[in-house]
Amino acid sequence: MIEDDNLELFGKAIKIEPENSDAWSNKGTILTNLKKYEEALEAFEKAIEIKTDDATAWSNKGIVLDNLKRYEEALDAFEKATEIKPDNATAWINKGIVLADHFKKYEKALETFEKAIEIEPDNATAWINKGIVLADHFKKYEKALETFEKAIEIEPDNATAWTVKGYALSDLEKYEEALGAYEKVTEIEPKEIGSWINKGTVLANHFKKYEEALEAFEKAIEIEPDNATAWSNKGIVLDNLKRYEEALEAYGKVEIEPNNAMIWVKKGIVLDNLKRYEEALEAFEKAIEIEPDNASSWINKGTVLANHFKKYEKALEAFEKAIEIEPDDATAWRNKGTVLANGFKKYEEALEAFEKAIEIKTDDATAWSNKGTVLNNLKRYEEALEAFEKAIEIEPDDATVWVKKGNLLEDTGKHEEALELFGKAIKIEPENSDAWISKGIVLADSFEKYEEALEAFEKAIEIEPDNAMVWVKKGKIFEDIGKHEEALEAYEKAIEIKPKYICALLNKGAVLANYFKKYEEALEVFEKVIEIKPHNVTAWNNKRTILTNYFKKYKEALKAFNNAICIDPENTDAWVGKSNIFIDLEIYGRASELISKATLLDKKKINLFINKAIISKRRRKYIECKDSLEQAISIDPDEPSVNNYLAECYLTFGDLINASKYVEKVLSMDNENAFALGLKGKIKIEEQDYIESIKYFKKAISSDLMNPTYLLWDSYAKYLNAELEFSSSEKKYQDMLLAIIRELEKVDTCVSQEENNLKMIPQCLKSLVIYLTKLAKSTLIYLNRSEKLTVSMSEKMDILISKLENPKIIAYNYYFLGCFYYKINDYSTAVDCLKKCTDSKSDYDTKRSACETLNNIWDNKVRPSIWVWWLYSPLKRWTRRVTFVILIFSLFGILLPSVFSKMINFINDLVLKTISVYQPALNYPIIKSLISMIIISLGGFFSSINWQDNTISLTFMALIIIFILGSPILQRFKSSQIEIEIRPPSTFELAPSLIERKLKALESNNLDIKFLHFKQIQHKYK
Repeated sequence: MIEDDNLELFGKAIKIEPENSDAWSNKGTILTNLKKYEEALEAFEKAIEIKTDDATAWSNKGIVLDNLKRYEEALDAFEKATEIKPDNATAWINKGIVLADHFKKYEKALETFEKAIEIEPDNATAWINKGIVLADHFKKYEKALETFEKAIEIEPDNATAWTVKGYALSDLEKYEEALGAYEKVTEIEPKEIGSWINKGTVLANHFKKYEEALEAFEKAIEIEPDNATAWSNKGIVLDNLKRYEEALEAYGKVEIEPNNAMIWVKKGIVLDNLKRYEEALEAFEKAIEIEPDNASSWINKGTVLANHFKKYEKALEAFEKAIEIEPDDATAWRNKGTVLANGFKKYEEALEAFEKAIEIKTDDATAWSNKGTVLNNLKRYEEALEAFEKAIEIEPDDATVWVKKGNLLEDTGKHEEALELFGKAIKIEPENSDAWISKGIVLADSFEKYEEALEAFEKAIEIEPDNAMVWVKKGKIFEDIGKHEEALEAYEKAIEIKPKYICALLNKGAVLANYFKKYEEALEVFEKVIEIKPHNVTAWNNKRTILTNYFKKYKEALKAFNNAICIDPENTDAWVGKSNIFIDLEIYGRASELISKATLLDKKKINLFINKAIISKRRRKYIECKDSLEQAISIDPDEPSVNNYLAECYLTFGDLINASKYVEKVLSMDNENAFALGLKGKIKIEEQDYIESIKYFKKAISSDLMNPTYLLWDSYAKYLNAELEFSSSEKKYQDMLLAIIRELEKVDTCVSQEENNLKMIPQCLKSLVIYLTKLAKSTLIYLNRSEKLTVSMSEKMDILISKLENPKIIAYNYYFLGCFYYKINDYSTAVDCLKKCTDSKSDYDTKRSACETLNNIWDNKVRPSIWVWWLYSPLKRWTRRVTFVILIFSLFGILLPSVFSKMINFINDLVLKTISVYQPALNYPIIKSLISMIIISLGGFFSSINWQDNTISLTFMALIIIFILGSPILQRFKSSQIEIEIRPPSTFELAPSLIERKLKALESNNLDIKFLHFKQIQHKYK
């Protein structure tokens, strides 16, 4: 090599003339170029020893000392050089570089560069270094740009000048001009790798021209295949192009620079995009191991821990570590706020973190957006709206913020505006699935445009087919429009994507139970939820509902809760669930004891007070019921069931204002809540606004098709309206009654009656068995011997009672149908309905009313023939038949005693033979004797009748029997001597208060138990 040859020549020169300072200086220069700094230092020191005032030697010595990181000595050397030769511009430049780079004395450095320029105005290097200090340390980019342009004016082909000019232009956000500067460098020095890297960086970061940027980085790699920065930037661009495998391959060149923490960080980001979260976490931890004080590594580690492993505690620690390293890192503060909000629901603390991020970086659109989300959660809607608007002002093309703002407007009831914003978001970013989802939700929930909503969800699925939440939303739409098969398929698809998705599992179970009556499968689903999330109240409630309401497996449910309590005696949910069993079995004393135990564990558990309220209501202790509900609502003011129960309670007291307040609150949260809609309808009845009440009952029926009570209330409201608006003679009145009848006839389809083999048992015997069973149950509860035995026996007794009883609602419905058929003069159908009412389970008052009405219609409207009255009467049919037979036989025996006596003897022989042949068990002397005695006595009585001796008395007796037989059709008898008039009962009138009384009696002990859908509200952070 030339330098080695020159080094040898200067070595020979020194041997010839050891005191030649120039030879020593030249030798030092060559050694410096060869990076042999220690030997170079010796050479310069020898030159200075020979010639102490050699400014060049001192300057070169300073350069060597700088390379050896002996900055103090280097500075001394440069100062010595300038002292010896004040007009040595190079020495001044080198002194300035040391002052700036190693002593942070930027003012002095700037003075030295200006001194160099004063000495040598055309020294481009001096101008360049002056500009660097102005830009990097004083942020005076315009002045820096002027100095760089001066350097270029002096040396138009100075690549360094063009490079730093590009930096200054970038700082001034003049990216087009910056790109031009970097391209100029590539023209001047095509092999200058930095220029290609800079060009690619501008293309990627500011023009999003990733393909062109990729070409620039590949050119840099071609020049220097081992350049880690080029490979790293290539990886970033490939990542943005979603070519993740190629990006990972680029970062795989990490062996070029294995201790470069940032390369490990970038590699981790790509692995995260590839959903290789474990490897991504390892990459970030490797970066931390290399450079523990790298804030970016900690931030990315925290992000992976939070987003994919739900390890919020560790994620928070990572973000706090990043903040400790770089207190002014806005991203660290922003991510800390995200974890506090999403992971811990600490919205106030999260808000502080976002505000800190904004304080550091006022134009951080994401921080403003997240601040808005937190304010929304804190119900500070005006401030949230301002935050979203600020984020949009900063980044108007960020579709996510438009979606968030739209969601806020939707939550505050501004549905039209919300829909417009979702459309705006879709226009900005057609592939934004969140925008399509939100659009679908508002179309379905606020405008009931289900088909359009489905189209929006389909579009979201097309964009993001593995988004389980969209499938759940789609399933809910199918439910709303009655497509239950499709709803089930949608929920199953969501579960296929995300097997532990609680929302999808709960909705699947609810659909299986509510619409397909597949209780076994539904139970398995709810048990799966409990396995995933043992404290999910909805799953426990639904499991208990199935076990108790459909399988009547109270014993099994009790065992489940006892096991839960055994594992964790402080599990309040288990105690509450156990109390539910005893409430269902009407063992209120034991239920109250369990609630008291649960209260000692957790006084803030809302279900405790709900259960207390249910017990108080069933015991008719309405004041206590109200007090319990008010305690419940103080715990969770937004719980729909508590608001509903409180509204019902106030309605019972006649406080319509408070009842309306709580109902409106529920409907503002869920405008399809059937219970609330029903209550609103009842309130409107009390306010005598019957038209509005009908509307609310219609909505309640639509929301809860399987609850027939709303059909009865709707019919009642229509009847009240008909009574108010029309007279009974008007055709419109009759038409309205027909409409009511059609509605009441739907009740039977809503009430399922279990088929059993007990239908042939007489109602009186059923009633006796029910009474004795209830007595036995009360005795068992009173004795309180064993919890397990009490539940087991009560369960069996309740099963027997439920088989013997028909639902009360059937009796009430038949009663109302009978009354309304009577009102439209359809007496035959009215008789059938009232007969069914008397045969069904009902309270004493209802049965008595039905019997009175039935007798009235039968005797005064139907007016049957004698034979029909005696043989086919709807009431006491067998009593009348037996009476009729006795009267006929008595009349026959009085009129023809001898014939009748012979017939009696014939019957006696026939009966005794039949008993002997067909019923051997009855073939006992005492039984035969008893039967024979009765028949012979009858025969003897009639054979003793003598018309000759008793003509008058027998005639009178026969006339009485004939009169009794004919009395059913006798309305008025008159002769010249006597007048008999049988006054018909007064015309029957159906009083509205009677219907209302029956409906309230029906509901008095009812619990509104149904399967709950799990509602999930998501707030996404960027």
